[in-house]
Amino acid sequence: MEGLFVLFFIIFAIVIISMILLSIKNKAFKETVVIKVLDEVLEDVTYGYSKGFDRNLILDTKLINKGSSFSSSDFVDAKYDGIPFQMGNVNIEYTYTIDDQTYTDVYFKGQWLIFDIEKSIDGKLYMIDRDFKYSTPHKPGLFSKTDLNKVETESIGFNKQFKVYASNPLEVFEVLSPQKILEFYDKHREDVSFYLSGTKLHVAIYSNKEIFSVKLLKSESQDQQEIRVRNEILEVLSYLNILKGQ
Repeated sequence: MEGLFVLFFIIFAIVIISMILLSIKNKAFKETVVIKVLDEVLEDVTYGYSKGFDRNLILDTKLINKGSSFSSSDFVDAKYDGIPFQMGNVNIEYTYTIDDQTYTDVYFKGQWLIFDIEKSIDGKLYMIDRDFKYSTPHKPGLFSKTDLNKVETESIGFNKQFKVYASNPLEVFEVLSPQKILEFYDKHREDVSFYLSGTKLHVAIYSNKEIFSVKLLKSESQDQQEIRVRNEILEVLSYLNILKGQ
């Protein structure tokens, strides 16, 4: 019995030490690699690796259903090609118990991007990836109603990839020209959904990973780390041009 206790203590100590070393390594990675690359790629950078989006700011969009837990990290407030934006990692989960068994559904895990477009709308517009099963802004709550209408575009391919809901259907076609519809469709390589209200466009990229993280099981040189971080940034920021100029 004493031997089992000693073994448990050793395993517990190893886990704790590993977590501490990981935290130190991750902090150093973000201070030496991530901040350096952000300053090279972006303008007027404010970065907080332990900071994130406010929970209510994200959930109030109703782009992703509310879960039981919310976390956000690696908050960036900056400009890219003169366009101000905010971005960060977001993780939303729902944990529940059935017959004494605990389960967790991942509602969203990926990157969130917010920026202004030139074309303003009066209502709300949602373009939801059909793989986003935890995005149901069109469904009324228990004590609330919805003013959203389902909208179909003239693009069959687009309609197969996205569900579109708007409080004013006519505004959809003011924002989504045929050219922009094709751009959305051509760009569609990952699960991504959009919410537009006023001039604020929210882009939710379900990548199922956090960016700006150190690789534990993979050896990377300083140059390789910088290239990876730069690619991660540019992949997210490629969505800045989707509605630019509308």
